[in-house]
Amino acid sequence: MLSNVVAMPLGTLLIWLTAPHLWLGALRLPVVIFGIVGLRPSLFQMTSVTVPMTLVLYTGEHLPLLEQRLIGVVLGMLLGFIIQQVAFPPDHGYWANTLVNDGNEHSTGTLAHLAAGKLERAQIKPAAAELRALSTNLKQAHLLLKTDSEQAWGSPHLKRNRARAPLFACYQETFDSLVNFLETMDTFHDQFAALDATWREAFLARLGTLVAAHRLLAGAADLRVERPPLPAPPLHMEELRHLIEDLPASNVFTSVYLGHLTGYGILLCRLSELHTA
Repeated sequence: MLSNVVAMPLGTLLIWLTAPHLWLGALRLPVVIFGIVGLRPSLFQMTSVTVPMTLVLYTGEHLPLLEQRLIGVVLGMLLGFIIQQVAFPPDHGYWANTLVNDGNEHSTGTLAHLAAGKLERAQIKPAAAELRALSTNLKQAHLLLKTDSEQAWGSPHLKRNRARAPLFACYQETFDSLVNFLETMDTFHDQFAALDATWREAFLARLGTLVAAHRLLAGAADLRVERPPLPAPPLHMEELRHLIEDLPASNVFTSVYLGHLTGYGILLCRLSELHTA
């Protein structure tokens, strides 16, 4: 938008000043416009700069037509600014909320089956791929929400979702961590199956405990209905420490799986704090 508002008036002014020598304006226009872009490149996009420049040059020395197009562009940009930044700013927070819901449902369902010993190896890779796609989209939605919040003047949904930005970031990190966990489970599935049966059962039992805490957090994160914060954190760091400390890591594979379990628990502790703040 800023690119159009800058390039169109400056281009029109240069054509006016150099008329009737169109070639002189055509040579100076890129130098002037890209000189300004060079000073503040973060405020401009190449396509948005070159389109109005091309429009100015195409109009040439037909000054009345150029004046009409200048007025049309400026008024159009003003209307677009009012609609996008003031009246109806985009709601990428809604998209982020939806992705959090979908990611929680998918991850807790998959891990619950894993903890119960019902997840087949052939199901692990597709489950990880789906969760990775959700996590990637959530990261994009979070970045777009931050951009909307910085640019728009104000809107109820932006104010509401701006406060949820740390929550979206933490869920995205959690989903990424679970993708790595599932990929490890797929890659070293045979090694996991070969571990001591008592250790493996204890590991899966503790995974089930974390999944139960995750489901409590998922209920609070479902923002389709406004809910008060949770009265108490579903998981404390002290609880996690007690949950992990009596599960020894006797070899490299137990250490790897225990590391994934610990990382998942730490992220759930962070989410517990965010949902009870």
